Amino acid sequence: VGSNNNGSGEVEQLKQTASKLRAEAQAAESALRSSKGTVIPPSPTVIETTYLDLNDSCWEITYRFANEPESNDDNSDRINKDQPERKTYGGKLQLHFRDDGYTDILPPAGEEDTSTESNTAIFEKVWGWDAETSTEDSLEYLLFSADVRLPPPVSTSERFYFQARVDKEGMDKN
Repeated sequence: VGSNNNGSGEVEQLKQTASKLRAEAQAAESALRSSKGTVIPPSPTVIETTYLDLNDSCWEITYRFANEPESNDDNSDRINKDQPERKTYGGKLQLHFRDDGYTDILPPAGEEDTSTESNTAIFEKVWGWDAETSTEDSLEYLLFSADVRLPPPVSTSERFYFQARVDKEGMDKN
């Protein structure tokens, strides 16, 4: 009988401890609810990525095109009816340079789709890429081409060729 009383004493002690913990949890929840408006969310973490090779790397390309070359004519008052008005198109494009030499267009990261804007070029297809060392300056260049459709007044699809110098500062060149 004595051990049975001892067991019920333990049960009572556990019930009291559980009751205390429940009360503490409720107090903490109440305090959290009352201060909910003042809670500052954690700032997003930016992870900087360093690529040591172009193979299987992702890049954001900023581009700007115009339907007409910039005029060298100083007489800005003169209006040429035969020449269309100069319009610029610009935006950003995320690309994945795959390790097999092909290129994928990636959807915009966390931004709304801006491809319907009147100043945005539509990249229909990006062709393969290659890195070449120039015989002129011995620097490495990234080369790729894309089929791009420009909105009015152009309204045609053209192939554009891109070239970008690859800077390897801070990278081990061995």
